[in-house]
Amino acid sequence: MALVGAAAMLAIALRLRRVTDRSSAYTGSEACRGCHAGVVDAWQSSLHHLAMLPAARRGGPVVARDGGLVMTGAALGVSEDVPLTYVLGRRHVEQYVGPLAPGRLQALPLAFDPVRGEWFDLFAGEGRRPEDFGHWTNRGMNADAQCIFCHTTGYEKGYQPVADTYRSRWVEMGVGCEACHGPGGVHVRAPRAPGDPYARRNPPALLGACESCHSRRVEHAPYVPGGEFLDSFEPELLDTDLYYADGQVKEELYEVVSFQMSRMYAQGVRCWNCHDVHGGGTKGTGNALCLGCHAPSYGEPGHTHHAAEGTGAACVGCHMPVTTYMRRDPRHDHSFPRPDPDATVALDIPNACTSCHAEQNAPWAAEQVQTWFPDSAERERRRETARQIQQARHGDPASLPALLALLRRPGDAVRRATAARLLAHFPTSEGVTPALLAALRDPDPLVRAGAAWALAQRSALTPDARAGLVDALGDGIRLVRLNAAPAIPRIASEPLAPAALRTLETAEEEWRASEEHAADTLEGHYNLAIFAATRGDPRAAESEYRTALRLWPTSSQVRHNLGMLLATQGRLAEAEAEFRAVLDHDAVPETAFALGLLYGQQGRWREAAAALERCVAAAPSYPRARYNLGLAYAKAGEEPRALDVLEQAANDPATHEEAVRTIIDVARATNDRQRLQRWVLEAARLDPAVEEDPRLRELLGQ
Repeated sequence: MALVGAAAMLAIALRLRRVTDRSSAYTGSEACRGCHAGVVDAWQSSLHHLAMLPAARRGGPVVARDGGLVMTGAALGVSEDVPLTYVLGRRHVEQYVGPLAPGRLQALPLAFDPVRGEWFDLFAGEGRRPEDFGHWTNRGMNADAQCIFCHTTGYEKGYQPVADTYRSRWVEMGVGCEACHGPGGVHVRAPRAPGDPYARRNPPALLGACESCHSRRVEHAPYVPGGEFLDSFEPELLDTDLYYADGQVKEELYEVVSFQMSRMYAQGVRCWNCHDVHGGGTKGTGNALCLGCHAPSYGEPGHTHHAAEGTGAACVGCHMPVTTYMRRDPRHDHSFPRPDPDATVALDIPNACTSCHAEQNAPWAAEQVQTWFPDSAERERRRETARQIQQARHGDPASLPALLALLRRPGDAVRRATAARLLAHFPTSEGVTPALLAALRDPDPLVRAGAAWALAQRSALTPDARAGLVDALGDGIRLVRLNAAPAIPRIASEPLAPAALRTLETAEEEWRASEEHAADTLEGHYNLAIFAATRGDPRAAESEYRTALRLWPTSSQVRHNLGMLLATQGRLAEAEAEFRAVLDHDAVPETAFALGLLYGQQGRWREAAAALERCVAAAPSYPRARYNLGLAYAKAGEEPRALDVLEQAANDPATHEEAVRTIIDVARATNDRQRLQRWVLEAARLDPAVEEDPRLRELLGQ
């Protein structure tokens, strides 16, 4: 890692990122003071205002050097000091940011805890290595891409694809007035005049500003506060294991999507009903905040079953359990779950009871809850929904009826959209296509987006699915259109009416713009490559795969796909090199299988067997791996091993018949009469016509 002097690098960073009024649409928060002095004064002490500041001395590994501040290389385990420019966060964690090279700010691993007044390692115990994506020197910790949007106002990433650097800039450090209310130039010049966007209070748009930072999401298009959230972002839902199956947060998911699953959200409660969005903090302390809406009895021992002065009587203790992120940052779960220790027993989902009573176990807690609240119908309903979501994540068809019911019934859009996405596991099951087509017309755009995504994953489209996706490509919400767009090559494989063709062309342009917006990520180029390959453009696909590998050379999935693309073009030596590069780093069963087939195509049977052995070792039930391994052994002249493996393959219904016939062929060639006698009867059972083969008829006669 080559670093330039601290003062020179600081000048570069500040020159590229100086706070400027780069657009007449933005004014900066101080322009609001003339009319809103009290609000601006309150905001100046808020965590929003303090979200990003110039780097400051905190002692420890931060020292003054060469006219600037650096974090010492000795503390970071590298040979050179790292110049510092900014610090992110204030309340629990202050994370420092510095450039490792011009045009690339990195979030550093040593952070300061202002509560305890001490430095700590954000990733202690994780064992992150310099070659890992999430190491502080690599792309996963790039602050331009990962952090600064939510710590500034009017942020532009400014990615430069050719140089793979950033010219990021912003209007204002910290989360200012316009980060939530949108550009204020028109309002400042002519408040309340026609055309003043501030003249109309728009709660959904304000919530979108909260969502843009207080949710885990993928950014598909530039976002301006006041715009539709789903036109720019795609939030993480429950179809992956980042959430617990009941909706409680597991990974660092922030607050809004959890909140949207809550009963409070369904009743119209929004962030600003509880939070002072200008000054920070909540609009009340302790249970008083909750009892402003809920009956006083909820704060009494008859409900809490804890002493009034104890922590167990706090509403948030049971209904907003805390998870600590970044090792020092405790955050409350905003799904407001009911404590359900039975879900811990059945599904390994945490509960608030044993989070406090760590000396007790979940069965003890379940008994207490059942005694206090014997009417458990609501807990049981939520637990059963969680069970079905958990099963569906693993492709269990037993979850299908519950998913269909969840998608159809009234309820929060997050779980319903999750059900739609999970139905992608069952494309040919009865009832799935009609349910997804109905969901494409759902009033909630998140549900429509989930249904469009599930249908677009299919390798083949029925006429009604194709028509539904064409409609989705013209939806009024960008996320719905983007989620339908991967199906465009399959939609376009059949003739289309002129209007539908224009819809496809427009949607494809928009989808490409979305992926190009993510040009600094592997995912953007990977998606473009797959699309190009499906479109029959292998040259464009190869270019996108190679660009993705330039960004992150050890991506197994990208390199595997590139190898497959090269193999389909007959470029076998190049494909072999890509497959071997994957397997040098990781025993990916898909790659080992593909390499085995490639070697078999070339008649290199011993090498084919070795590759297929790696596949079976990594994934014993990998489809057709044992059967092909048996064939490779037979071709390599290792018939006894071939027969042993083929008999194992015969236990797999997917390869049973092929394995039986191959066992007979190999056993006949090696005169293994014991195996012939055993398996020829099975062959006859599978196909009575086999008796027409005179050689087998002779064996059957014996």
